[in-house]
This record gives sequence, structure tokens and C-alpha cells, in this order.
Amino acid sequence: MAYVKLEKQKHTAKSEPFVTIGSQGIFYLNSFLMRKYFKDVKFVNFLYDRDKKQLAIEPIVKEGENSFRLNYSSISKSTGVIAARSIAKEVKIDFTKTKQYKAEWNSEKKLLEVRL
Repeated sequence: MAYVKLEKQKHTAKSEPFVTIGSQGIFYLNSFLMRKYFKDVKFVNFLYDRDKKQLAIEPIVKEGENSFRLNYSSISKSTGVIAARSIAKEVKIDFTKTKQYKAEWNSEKKLLEVRL
């Protein structure tokens, strides 16, 4: 059987905001989000609306008592990484399987909203 050249698949991360919640409760912000809304951000707060089942990630300037550090992935260098297992547990996110969520920037409140 002869080889067939495979075509490169279009990747939506460059133009759409996605948050991935991986095993161990690690939150990943795609490169689009990092470039557009989280550039130079080192800390975030998490907020939760129980009625809407919606999580929000708020970029903040200074570290606070309940803030989480936002790092860059050592692999992709453009993806944001937040170790927030306690948040995943508190809002009852099943993080045994990696799952990707569409996100939306709320410019009025200046936070990223993620419907779970």
C-alpha cells in the first residue's frame, strides 16, 4: 500500500477562546485568550454562578488571598496554565477526563466566562 500525504488540519485556537480542564484539575487557557485578554497577567480569581452553572476567570494585577497563579505552559509557551484542582472539586467538574469548553469574554465585567 502506498503512502498518502495527510493535510494539516485547521486549528481553532488562534481565533476562538477555549478553556480546557485537564486531569488533576489543571485549567488551560488557549493562546488566543492569552494574547488577547491575559497578556502580562500573573494572577487570576475564580468566580462561580451556581444558577447559571457558569465559571468566570478574572485577571488581576496583584496576588490576593484567594488568587491563583497563571503560568505559561512549558510545552507550548503560549498556553496559560492554572493549577486549580480545588476549584474543579468545589464546582463539581469531572476532571478525570480532559474536556474543552468554549469561553466568552465579558468586556463589561472584564472577566472570562465559561459555561460548564
